Amino acid sequence: MAWYPDAIRKEIPPGGNDPRIIPVGMVFHVRAGLGDSLFPYFNGPSGGIESHLYVRFDGTVEQYRDSTREADANYKGNSWVSGGKRYGLLSVETEGLEYGEWTPEMIVSLKRLYRWGMDVHDFPARVCPAWNASGLGYHVLFGAPGPWTPVAKSCPGPDRVEQFNEIFRPWLAAGAPLGEDDDMPTAKEIADAVWSHPDSIEQPHRATWESPLNRKDGQPSYLTELQRATRLSATVGGETIEDGRRLTLGIAIQRMYNWIKAMSGGDQLDEQRIAELTADITADLILARLPECGDVDKATVKQAVKEALREGVA
Repeated sequence: MAWYPDAIRKEIPPGGNDPRIIPVGMVFHVRAGLGDSLFPYFNGPSGGIESHLYVRFDGTVEQYRDSTREADANYKGNSWVSGGKRYGLLSVETEGLEYGEWTPEMIVSLKRLYRWGMDVHDFPARVCPAWNASGLGYHVLFGAPGPWTPVAKSCPGPDRVEQFNEIFRPWLAAGAPLGEDDDMPTAKEIADAVWSHPDSIEQPHRATWESPLNRKDGQPSYLTELQRATRLSATVGGETIEDGRRLTLGIAIQRMYNWIKAMSGGDQLDEQRIAELTADITADLILARLPECGDVDKATVKQAVKEALREGVA
C-alpha cells in the first residue's frame, strides 16, 4: 500500500474489478473541467471509473486510490499480466480544459509525484517506450483510439503535450532531478505560510468583507468586486476553505504583504516592489479558488489587490 505523503487523501475503496498491481509508471491526463476535486464524481457518478491522483492549478495533490491497486483511466494500461505478474500504470488527472497549459505549480507537483514513484516503486527515468512498459506518458501518447484510450480525444490537450515534450522529456533524460526550481513552494505552501504568519491580526483593517471599499461615485470598487469573487469561491463542493476559517480579505492581504516583506530580508526590496509581489501572488491564490468565476481574470484581481493596498490594508 502506498500513498503520496503530500497528497490530500480521499480514499475511494477498490471494487471487485480493481486488482492489486505492481505500479511501473504514470500517465498524465486533463479532466476537461475546473474545480478543486474529482472525488465527488469518482465516488459515485462516474460508475466505478476513477484515477489514482488529481493535481489542482495551485499544485495541490489529491489521492483517491492506493497506488498498488488498479484504477480505470488508462484503458489497457490500467493493468496487464506478464510473466505471471500483474503490472499497471498510475493515472494522474490535472485541472483544466482541453486547451491550456499546466501551471508552474502543477509542473512542480507532477515532477515531485513522478520522483516519488521512482523512489517508492522504482519507476525508470524515461518516457514509456510501449503502452505496456514502465515510464512516464500522457493519455494519447500511443494514439486515440489506442491502447490507453478506446475513443478519439486529445487528452491532456495539445498545449500540455507540447509542455510534456519540452519539459518532461529532457527532465527524464537528465535523470529526473529535483533542483531549486522544482523545490519552489506551491501556492498552497505559500498560503499556509501566510495563514500561519505570527503577526497580530488584532490591528484594524479597513479593507475587510465587513466594510467594503466603494468608489465615491457609488460604483463598486475593485476591492468590492474582488470580495464578491472571493465569496463565490469560499465554498467549493460544500467544503469551506482553509479548514473552516473565513479570514477577511484585508487580513489575508496584510499577512501576505508582511510575509513577503519579511522574506525579502536583506534584498532591500522597495515598498512598490513588495506591493507588486503581494498583488501578483495573492491574485494567483485567489484565482486558484475560482472554478466558477471564469469571467474574472488575473489582471482584474491583481488590480483589486493593488487598490486594497493603496487604501490602507498594508
